[in-house]
Amino acid sequence: PHQWVLRYAAKLRPGRLGRRLICDSQLYGILIHRLVEDLFNQPPPAGLDWRQATNAAIRDWVARRWPTLLREEGAMLLLPGQRSTAARVQTEAIRALTDLIAQLRTWDVIEAQADVTPTSLAFSDGELTGHIDLVVRNSANRKAVVDLKYGGRDNKIAQVANGIPLQLAVYSRLLAAGKGSVAGAFYILTAQRLITRHPDFFKDSALTKSDG
Repeated sequence: PHQWVLRYAAKLRPGRLGRRLICDSQLYGILIHRLVEDLFNQPPPAGLDWRQATNAAIRDWVARRWPTLLREEGAMLLLPGQRSTAARVQTEAIRALTDLIAQLRTWDVIEAQADVTPTSLAFSDGELTGHIDLVVRNSANRKAVVDLKYGGRDNKIAQVANGIPLQLAVYSRLLAAGKGSVAGAFYILTAQRLITRHPDFFKDSALTKSDG
């Protein structure tokens, strides 16, 4: 509970120094999340025009951004013996971003924004709030939530297959401002896999009961 209060109510986040001291999947996920934020929220050259970018342009953009990102938030990967790990995570980032952008185009998405904090909603004796990794809007003006996960594919498949993806449900409700809900999905960065029960929005990416 105290972590929830510090992150969402007080809006406090770990400083960059703390992140430098982590060298595991948490750090790798943080780095790829930061690339996603820069790509969708910053104008070129800090970001990328994902609507027009080729796979080669995506790869080149990551390659340019990666050294600075490691110095700022991934210093542990600059230590001796970590070069191969840093290269592996960079490759994972390129594959994930390339696949994610291809899927956005398949879904006919025309707008994408990362790191979104929607307006809180009254809930019981408190407030319902959240921090959404990626909000997308298609040409039919429908919005959807995409929650990015570094790993945990099997766990998320089970959650969605059994109708208990609580995190997506909260984000969906918040984005709809309490008036119904919007489509939601998990995207597993390392597996380049989208997991959802909303094939009407996320075309060619539906999860069925048999998948779980």
